[in-house]
Amino acid sequence: MKLEEEISVIIDKEKFEDDTKWDGLKGYLSNSKLYKNELFENYQYLW
Repeated sequence: MKLEEEISVIIDKEKFEDDTKWDGLKGYLSNSKLYKNELFENYQYLW
């Protein structure tokens, strides 16, 4: 990448603050027939 001329970077504070509501949230989506406890237990073996 080559940047030319003056570059201006601005942080959108509203989006930054809005993004914090997802901090620590973890979800699982699967088409497996496993029960949820089995799914959670086996998830650690995925690469």
